[in-house]
Amino acid sequence: MSRMTIISSLIIISILLVGCNFSTKASPTAAVVEPTEVVIDTQATTDAAETAQAISTSSALATSEAAATATVIYEQTQEAEKALIAKTATQEYRSTATSEAIQQTTAAVLPMMDVLQPLVEEELIPNLEGTYFPLMDYHSSLAKINYIDPGSPTGFMVENFAVKAKFAWNTASEQTNWDRSGCGFIFGYENYDKYDYFFLGLDGYANLFRPDAKSANLFPIAKMRYSGTLDIPQGEADILLLVMNKRVYFYVNGEKVLDAYDGLMVPGHLIYTLVSGTNKGFGTSCDITEASLWQFASE
Repeated sequence: MSRMTIISSLIIISILLVGCNFSTKASPTAAVVEPTEVVIDTQATTDAAETAQAISTSSALATSEAAATATVIYEQTQEAEKALIAKTATQEYRSTATSEAIQQTTAAVLPMMDVLQPLVEEELIPNLEGTYFPLMDYHSSLAKINYIDPGSPTGFMVENFAVKAKFAWNTASEQTNWDRSGCGFIFGYENYDKYDYFFLGLDGYANLFRPDAKSANLFPIAKMRYSGTLDIPQGEADILLLVMNKRVYFYVNGEKVLDAYDGLMVPGHLIYTLVSGTNKGFGTSCDITEASLWQFASE
């Protein structure tokens, strides 16, 4: 091939290449590229919008859940606060109630302590170590001449003890056996054969008995007279019964009336009782009130 032919070929190839480049820039295919790119951007925007919506929904749900959680926490807090307030109020009430109970008990104990303190000084009791118990009241009557009321248990077992109380009595007849009418106690009760029986007769005598092992009768241990006068058919007196190391002391209106020893005495039940000296009307009635028990500490 001649040199001219080669040059002509190169010129033709160049022209073709230039035409191809121009055609690429001006062809309709290039115009399609723009919408395609727009479509791609729109899709991305849609995805972004959906993502944003999802985030927004998630955020809304989270906010809703947070609000619900906050509500629950608030309600729980409110309940906790209410419970705390109620607990505090209860504690304050109990504290107040306990304080009042202590004051009431102290007010009840002091009269007993005042009565027992002189007995320590007299060496009738070693000290005031012991436990205080309020006792229930006793109200009973019996219209059966020269009979003893079976009694009403106080619910306490006793050995060394003191009972402070008020005796109040009444009889339905002026013809009553005054020496066999009055209020009293059964103590150290173990069974029908083992106990001590005490009563203050309306004749002014304090009486201490125990069962006779050979008969159904009561065996007298001691009988001592009160120097004062008991009102009849109706009256009352403040009394103190003290039992220490099998020795029995009995006081009427502050005066020591009875001092006796029973070597057969045993620990046992403390029981209220009365003895009736008439079968007329209601017979003999007895009220034992304002009663309290002091149980001395075991040696």
